[in-house]
Amino acid sequence: MSELAEPAAAVEQFDCPTCSAPAGSTCRTRGGKVAPKYHTPRFMLVPQLRAELEVRTPADRGPSRAWEMGPAIDAAAPEAATKPTRVGYARCSTAQQELQSQLDALDEAGCDPVFSEKISTRIKVRPEFTKAMDFARTIKKAVPHQRVIFTVHEMKRLGRGAAELLTIAEDLRHHDIELELLTGPLKGVYDPSGHGAALFAFFAGMAESEREYIREKSQPAVSYAVTHQVFLGANAPRRSSSPRGGTRESHSPRYRRRDPDPFPSAHSHGTELCGAKPRAHQQCSHGHSGWTGNTPRSGDAA
Repeated sequence: MSELAEPAAAVEQFDCPTCSAPAGSTCRTRGGKVAPKYHTPRFMLVPQLRAELEVRTPADRGPSRAWEMGPAIDAAAPEAATKPTRVGYARCSTAQQELQSQLDALDEAGCDPVFSEKISTRIKVRPEFTKAMDFARTIKKAVPHQRVIFTVHEMKRLGRGAAELLTIAEDLRHHDIELELLTGPLKGVYDPSGHGAALFAFFAGMAESEREYIREKSQPAVSYAVTHQVFLGANAPRRSSSPRGGTRESHSPRYRRRDPDPFPSAHSHGTELCGAKPRAHQQCSHGHSGWTGNTPRSGDAA
């Protein structure tokens, strides 16, 4: 959080690029009322507030009341911060994967703020990534001469597909935002334009090739599992109660085998039908086991 004693006073030293409110006045809404918070491009003109997500309008300024121009003052000229603004982004694909090491590395690199999420790159819309990019663009728009760096732990945290990575690189180039990779072949800070864009595309192709290689290596195992009915997770055989008092294995309906009845109505000794009636999983007097049912067949011993 900011260490400024009066953030509102610091913000109101500048004209608002969004609503055109002059210095000395609060921001205003399109309906002509005092905005409940200062517009982002305006409060980012204050170097100490560039890491904040919002700056609320103080209660004594009358939020939601009819807007009135405040005392006129000379607007301050925006100044670039003494060091670049680093916007960090951390991502892993699943909830089981560890994310703290990326966050520690981004914090050590001086990133503030840091956006993070657990989401696969196969999902087209990544909310926290969108927020991070919007934040970096907003800073650059508010203070064009401010150096803004978008920082990630490694290239694949941005994306894996060549087309997606090239789109991100073009977006960064268009807004004059630098990209920083903390590890990997492209470790360092660079501007994704010119030779940098070509190098970025080269490693994007390598990442896509690696993903395809992993897919090809895993496909034989998947085919073997389907052919030999080796199942894991939801398709694994599971023990269920039998209506006849025993237990038996069942499979997912999609892969269920047509096995013979595991509980036949009687068992035999060669061609002779045994008339004994042992209960399930118990042996008869002849030493055989099985399910005989509750109703004796015709010809069976009483």
